[in-house]
Amino acid sequence: MNKKIITITIVFALILTSLTFFACGSGEDCNTSFTAQDIINTVKTGVVEVQIVGSRGSGVVVDKIDGNTIILTNLHVIRSSPIAAVPQTVQVRHYNSNIFVSASVIGYAADYDLAVLSTALISQVSHIFDFNMRPYQTQSVFSLGYITGIGTTAQIGTLITADGIMAAREINIRSGDNSYFAIATTAAFRAGMSGGALIDRQGRLLGIGTWGYMSDGIVHPFGLSYSIPGEVAAAVVDRVVERNTEGGQFIVPNSPRGLSMGFSIQMDGSVVLTVAGRPNYVIRSLPSGFYLGADRIERINGREIESMSMALSEIIRALNDVRFE
Repeated sequence: MNKKIITITIVFALILTSLTFFACGSGEDCNTSFTAQDIINTVKTGVVEVQIVGSRGSGVVVDKIDGNTIILTNLHVIRSSPIAAVPQTVQVRHYNSNIFVSASVIGYAADYDLAVLSTALISQVSHIFDFNMRPYQTQSVFSLGYITGIGTTAQIGTLITADGIMAAREINIRSGDNSYFAIATTAAFRAGMSGGALIDRQGRLLGIGTWGYMSDGIVHPFGLSYSIPGEVAAAVVDRVVERNTEGGQFIVPNSPRGLSMGFSIQMDGSVVLTVAGRPNYVIRSLPSGFYLGADRIERINGREIESMSMALSEIIRALNDVRFE
C-alpha cells in the first residue's frame, strides 16, 4: 500500500512539473532567457524616422517587396495640417544611418490616420515586424519611436522606448470630427513617436502609436497612450499594397469610394459601424460570441472571429467601398 501511495505521489508530482514547464500564461512567451532589452535591440532596426517640412515622426517596417521596404506610419506625421494635401514623397531615415532617403506614399487611410510608404531597400539588416493579432488586457507592452525633443532634453531624432501594460484592447476614441477604434496602454508615446511601434514581449507589432496624453500642446510621458490596432493596420497595408501592385493610385480623402468608416459604442455594448453609402452595421458583442442581428457571426472571410478588432478588420477587407484608387 505504501508503495502505491509513493508511486501515485511521484506521478502526480511529475504531472504538476510538466504542467508548470509547458504552461504559457495568456499568450506570454515561456522563453524567459530573453530580456526586454534583448527584444528591443532586435526590433529597433525596424523602426525608422519619418519627416516632411514642418513635421517629424516615426514609422515601422512591415514588409519588403520587390526590393522595396514597406513602412507603416501615421497620416498626421506626413501631413503638416489636417487640411493640407497628402505629399507623394517623404523622407525616412533608418536606425543605422544619419542620412534621410526619399520614400513614396503609396496609400493611406484617412479615417484611421495611417499611411503606407515604399522606399528602396534601406538596409539588409532592418527588422521586419510580425503582427500580433491576439492582444490581451494587462499584458506587458513597449513603445518605440523617435523623439522630437519637445518637453524633453533628449536630442531630436533619438530612438527611445517606454514600457507599460495593455489597459484596454478595444476602445472608441474621438479626435476632432473623426472616431477611431484604438487600443489603450500605459506605455507612453511622446512627441515624435507617432507612427512608432507598440510591441509585445516577443517583439511582435500590437499597434501603431498614434496619440499620447497632451497638456498645453506638449505630449507628456504619463497617462494613457492610444494605438491603431494591429488587425486594422494590417488590413490597411494589405489593401494599399494590393492596389499599388495593380497600378492603382493612393486614396483621395473624402472620396465616396474611399475608406470612410466611423464607429460608436452603444450603451448596450453593441458597436455600430457607419460606412459611406451603406446602412449601419450593428454588431453585438455578447459572452457567447458576436452577432449581426439575430445571426451569430462565426467567421468572416473564412477567419474565425475572436475579438471585435478582428471582426472590424475583416469587415474592412470585405466592403466594396474600401478601395485605393
